[in-house]
Amino acid sequence: MKYIALLIGLDQITKHFARHLEAPVNIFPGFQFRFAENPGIAFSWSVPLWILIPVILLVIGFLSYQLIKKQLTKLEPISYVLILSGAVGNLIDRIVYTKVTDFISVGSFPIFNIADSLISIGVGLLIWEELKPTSKQ
Repeated sequence: MKYIALLIGLDQITKHFARHLEAPVNIFPGFQFRFAENPGIAFSWSVPLWILIPVILLVIGFLSYQLIKKQLTKLEPISYVLILSGAVGNLIDRIVYTKVTDFISVGSFPIFNIADSLISIGVGLLIWEELKPTSKQ
């Protein structure tokens, strides 16, 4: 659980700095940090907060239960910690600011944040775990 707190902290600290950016910061061509707010979910899809927050809380509850009660494969705990951390990080923004702070801009891809990355990596690991061939005994 300490990893969840660490990842949420990393997300919130980076968003704090992003909210104070006065101009985009070019890291290298096609990659920059620039402040943006997303009132919706992935790719700015609009979902009312009164629907979104309870759904996020259900996901957080489900993932927490899975981590505590379920017998997990090797990658599942890592995946759940990443997804849970990202979900909580973005939920904090929704509750405090009603919008999620985004700041990582790569090419023409939609702007995202650390929490979004954690969720994407966590889901990717779950898909990998599900699709990898099982060894025959």
